[in-house]
Amino acid sequence: MGNFLTPEQIGEQLGVRPKTVRDWLRAGDLIGIKVGKSWRIHPRDMDRLLGERLYQARLEHAARLHPDIVWQRRQCRECGILIPEPSKSDQWVCSPECRVAYDGKAEAVVGRGTEEFATCCGVVVPQ
Repeated sequence: MGNFLTPEQIGEQLGVRPKTVRDWLRAGDLIGIKVGKSWRIHPRDMDRLLGERLYQARLEHAARLHPDIVWQRRQCRECGILIPEPSKSDQWVCSPECRVAYDGKAEAVVGRGTEEFATCCGVVVPQ
């Protein structure tokens, strides 16, 4: 069980009490297993919870900034994290860094300055 973490370890990493972590487990927000009387959580499940919470924060922020846009749940075209995305068909990415990487790949395939490049380069979601 070397890869699994205890509520105490997760609490220390996140700066919350172990009781908070156990509450997340009981509520089903965080997935873990019981070993005897103790909980064990795989790091990927902790990452999933944090990714979901970050997505929700980004969605609320985007909706406040642009209430007239319908937002969809998508993944960054470059790194794969969850992002809110307008329902338009642009190539949305999560950050300027991901845009540079994504556009570099598009440039290698279609060439910069082409009409096709203009339609496939990345757009950073509103932050």
